[in-house]
Amino acid sequence: MKSLGLIFIISVALALFLLYVRRSHGVRWYLIATLLLVLSSVATWMIWPEIYFYYRGPLMASGFHSWAIPAAVLSIATICVFRFTPAWARFFQIAICFIVTFVWLRAVAGWVA
Repeated sequence: MKSLGLIFIISVALALFLLYVRRSHGVRWYLIATLLLVLSSVATWMIWPEIYFYYRGPLMASGFHSWAIPAAVLSIATICVFRFTPAWARFFQIAICFIVTFVWLRAVAGWVA
């Protein structure tokens, strides 16, 4: 259950940050922020080949390969590039970011790992 909370915090924080940059600073700064986030996620992928959310002994280790982190960040950036005025639409953007991040990190990468 800890991993679900971590995925929620990461996806919502990135989505809120990118939505704020897109809404207040425009496309140029949004692309710069996205590039920095993608570069940091690729650096995370290169530094740690695996990130474990929990550990229950050498035979029961569970985690995911960190290659899914750049894919999740790119997905969040793709979703947040669209500007919507209604608050409910921005809420759905954040919800979709969480679902997409969950799918990348738990379903796809967890299945492959």
